[in-house]
Parts: sequence; structure tokens; C-alpha cells
Amino acid sequence: MILWRYLLPGKILLSIAIPTFNRADQLAFCLNSILEQSSPLNDKIEIVISNNNSSDATSEVIRKYARKFKHFRYVEQARKLSIEENANAVARLAKGKFLWLFGDDDYLEPNGLKIVVDTIKESDSHFYILNRSRANDDLSKKIVENWMDVPDELILDYDTLLSFVEEWGFISIIGFYNASVFNRKMYLRVDAEKYYNLFLYAHLGAHFEAFSRSPVKLVGYPVFCHRTMIQDTSRRFDSDINNQTFSGVRAFDDGVGMALFFDKLLEIGAIEARNIAVSREFINKRRSLLWHIMDRIIFCEKCNAVTEEGRLAYKSFLDKFDWDSLDEIFVSKRDAVLAVAQEAER
Repeated sequence: MILWRYLLPGKILLSIAIPTFNRADQLAFCLNSILEQSSPLNDKIEIVISNNNSSDATSEVIRKYARKFKHFRYVEQARKLSIEENANAVARLAKGKFLWLFGDDDYLEPNGLKIVVDTIKESDSHFYILNRSRANDDLSKKIVENWMDVPDELILDYDTLLSFVEEWGFISIIGFYNASVFNRKMYLRVDAEKYYNLFLYAHLGAHFEAFSRSPVKLVGYPVFCHRTMIQDTSRRFDSDINNQTFSGVRAFDDGVGMALFFDKLLEIGAIEARNIAVSREFINKRRSLLWHIMDRIIFCEKCNAVTEEGRLAYKSFLDKFDWDSLDEIFVSKRDAVLAVAQEAER
């Protein structure tokens, strides 16, 4: 079932697209935060929701808020989709020039919507990166007011998305759905399905295919709040980098899947090995993204959890690095990976 209000083609600037599943209360809080800021922008935004066959009161919440927004559409999925499939479904339901995938348990910070819309209207970028705050799961405590620890008024241009990740990393900023707004048509030209089930942040595959060499703009103001189960009040972006406490369990459990994911991007030229090697996540050398991928590959091999296809995939990934230019600790780790692979092949 799809519910909609009439839209003129090309009229909507921004689609706020929410994939949701069994989070009726959180979704209501999320939608209310948007509603409170939407009135002056009613002609510029639409809300689109894909309800992933929820068994709670999610449908009732959606129908309640459908009457409150000028442009609102949703789909009820007949069967439960994967996380990636549901996100792709809601993206394809959208009609706006720009797409903002938004978590169903997160919410807008005051004035956040106006800042995003104004930034889009005042520039010609195809990709915008958004700062955020963080709160604990029951919203009783704000964990971090400014995740990136940059000035609220900062609007910073990067020549390409790749130049951004070299400074800030592939995961801790744009790995989070809400942290980017982008040109919808460019994004949907990419076949994102090939990245499904490899990596928690599968949407990054489509991002880098579509926008890796496009200019991007960073918005320093924390425009939304990320609701998280982590309770540590001291954590910011830098502490996550130094401690490697990224928020994707599946993403960092399967090093083989990560290697296959990034190898696909390397194969098509969407990214270069150098981008991974010099990215912000690479600064703490003992716990960089590359080091961690190799560490998890070793773990998977020792658990006899790697197929022949997986082994070929991660070797292909490793072959794309210029090991002579890297620190010895990485060469040693690479050698350890190859040693366990040789043992597993016997």
C-alpha cells in the first residue's frame, strides 16, 4: 500500500527517506522532530517511508503523521526485507532532487532542516556531509554535542569525496546513513545490490561509485542527533578513531567481506588503494582500517570460516596496495595473513 499527496514533477528539493522496522515510538519522535521544522519548508521537502513488515504500531504512527505533512508517501512491504533492500526501496520511492536517508530512531536538532535546505539551495554540489550529535538510547543523556568537533558555522568544500575520506576516513562519518545528502538520480544509477551482505555500510558502495570524484560540502553544524546504545559521555570522533570502537559489529567481524567490498570499488576505479592507505582511519597505525581488515581475515581463517572464493577475494584486495611504501607493521600483518592462508590451503 502506498499513500501519497500530489506532487508536481521536479517540485521537491529534498526527500527525507526513512526505512523503518518495529520502532513505532522512535519513529514518532523522529517524525515529530521533522514536523516541528517543516512548516516554512513544506513546498521543498517530502517524507517517504518504507515500513519493513513491522509487527508493532508502526503503521498506525505512519498514518497519523501522513495527515500532518504536505508531501508524505509510504509503502508497506509485504515481506521483511534486508536492511539494504529496505533502504534501497525507500530511496526509489523518493521524488526529490536530493535524497536524505534518515534513521527511524534519530531526530533533527533545532534548525537542522533549514540549514540543510539552505545549504543545498546556495550551492551546486551533488554530495553534502552532515555533522551530528549523539544521545543515549532513552534520550536521557546527550553523549556528544558535536561529533566532529568542528565549529557549528563551518561550511567547508572538498574537491572530491575521496579527498574528504583521506582526511576523515571511510566509516566514522559517512558510514552513518544520516550523515549525507546527495543527488538522488546519480545515486540510483548505481546497482547497489552487488554490495549487499558484504559490509554493514553497503550504501557506501553506491556513494563511491556515484560521487567519489564529485565536489562535496561539509556542514559543521550538528543538524541531527544519532541515538546510540553507547553510554560513554566522553566519546567523540577522535576517540573512536584512536580506540577503533566503530559502531558496526557485522562490519568489523568479517574482514573477508570488507576486503571483497573494497576490492569491488578498487576494481571499478571508484577508489584507489592510496585513499585507504592515507585516510583518517589510518593515522593510528596499529588500529587502522587496513590493519583491522587484515586482523579479522586472520581470525576468520583460524575459525575455518573462509571459502576459496573469499580467499581469492581478499588476496586480490591485498595485491592492490604498494606495500613498499607502507610501514613495516602493515607488511608484517600482510605476511601473517598470507601465512594463515597458506596453512588453510594445505
